[in-house]
Formats: sequence, C-alpha cells, structure tokens
Amino acid sequence: MTFFGDMQADEAFGAPVDPAPEPGPQWLPRVTVGDGAAVGRPVELTFRLEPADRTADARGLPPLLLFAVARSAGRVVPAAGEYQPGGQPTVFEFTAHEPGAHCVRFTVLDAEFGVVLQDLTAEFDVPNREAS
Repeated sequence: MTFFGDMQADEAFGAPVDPAPEPGPQWLPRVTVGDGAAVGRPVELTFRLEPADRTADARGLPPLLLFAVARSAGRVVPAAGEYQPGGQPTVFEFTAHEPGAHCVRFTVLDAEFGVVLQDLTAEFDVPNREAS
C-alpha cells in the first residue's frame, strides 16, 4: 500500500484498491523420455502438466503452445505443438545424430497471448550403439 501524506493510495485517488487474487493451484511440467534411445532411432518425448494438488482442476488453465529445440547433436519433430491442460500429453520425437549426453529445451507459451510462461530442459543420455 502506498501512502501520500496522511492518506493511503486508494483514498488519494478516490478508488478502492482490490486485494490481489488468491493464487491458484501449482502445476508442474513433466517431460518423459521414452525407452530405447539410440543413434538414428527416434525416441518419444512427451510433455504434460501435473497438479501439485491432485484435486486441482485444469479447466481454468489456458491452452499452451510448446516449442522444442535440440541443444545437442540431434533433431526434434515437430518443432512446435499445442497442449490443452488436463488433456493428452503433447508428443515430440527426438533423433540423436551421435551418442552421449543430449538436451532438449522446451519453451512454454500461453497460446492466447503469446506470453512465455517457462523454459525447461530435458537432459538424457543416448548409448553408444546404432539403431537396429
């Protein structure tokens, strides 16, 4: 609350100040890396949101737009996908071009307003074997 002399801000400007809304339940992003990663073989990466409180309802959450970028020697398809909170996970495929540690960066946006909500990374190893 800001004070001006002996008055609070809401009195000084003649309008009441609404209190901040209560925060909603916390939602946690989850990226799952499928089994069988090998050089040249696509592996599934799935994105979903999980509520920290299992009783939370996703109906008030906005649709999300996801961008996935390989930060290592590999390729992600598709480069973008939509996710409706409470719906089915969004599926991407990562194909490694070489063995070793790999990283995929996900940028999560509010699909309606284009505001970036979060950047997160998935890090995983691809063994030193070719796809069969």
